[in-house]
Amino acid sequence: MMPKGLNAKSPENQVPTMLDVARRAGVSAMTVSRALKKDGRVSDATRERILAAVNELGYVLDQSAGSLSSRKTGFVAAIIPSINNSNFADTARGITDELENTGLQLLLGYTDYTAEKEERLIEAMLRRRPEGIILTGGTHTDLARRMLESAGIPVVETWELPPKPIDQVVGFSNEEAMALLVRTLAKKGYRKFGYIGGTTSRDTRGSQRRAGFVTTVNVDCYGIGKQAARKLIQSIKGEDNGLSQEIILTSYKVVERESA
Repeated sequence: MMPKGLNAKSPENQVPTMLDVARRAGVSAMTVSRALKKDGRVSDATRERILAAVNELGYVLDQSAGSLSSRKTGFVAAIIPSINNSNFADTARGITDELENTGLQLLLGYTDYTAEKEERLIEAMLRRRPEGIILTGGTHTDLARRMLESAGIPVVETWELPPKPIDQVVGFSNEEAMALLVRTLAKKGYRKFGYIGGTTSRDTRGSQRRAGFVTTVNVDCYGIGKQAARKLIQSIKGEDNGLSQEIILTSYKVVERESA
């Protein structure tokens, strides 16, 4: 059985209802229902007022309410950045293995490293009322955070140590992990380091690892992306002014295999 988190329903943390939205918007619950179902009988001005109340409260329409007699839906939702990254594939596999003997199933979504897509996925999954939701990282849009805080289910953030967790965290410091790696290699006698990383604006964990690297060693910055990676590879081969690197640390796969 999945443990109840800090988001478990309590008098201080009630899941917002359609009636709450109706009261906030100054309309009936029926009007709220029609507006959220895009019924043409609701005026644009009224619909905008209702949607503003929905956003303020973090309300998510419960699509399962009409068909389920039990509040148990039998699945856990998980959102990962990529289905191509082996690290996150292993994460999904680990979740599935742990759920196997619980009777719960996994509903998986991926964000392609965009907070806006994560927000849409969170809303879509919460509409189906999962037993819990597992997220990658601790950076979310304000609306996504409000929806999760109001969901009344366990929320687990992974792969990071967010400064303000929504509920539960299973993670580590990417910055400290990289710093520890560099210090360990330095103790082994390595002195020349190179770093290859992808664009950090969409990958907060990548930017954290780079920060750990930069603050631990003095680095000649080659830039970001595949062109920078090729330049660093050339320096390793001794083709760039006779420079060489003893260690290359990569944030993730950005180097293409080049023909000999």
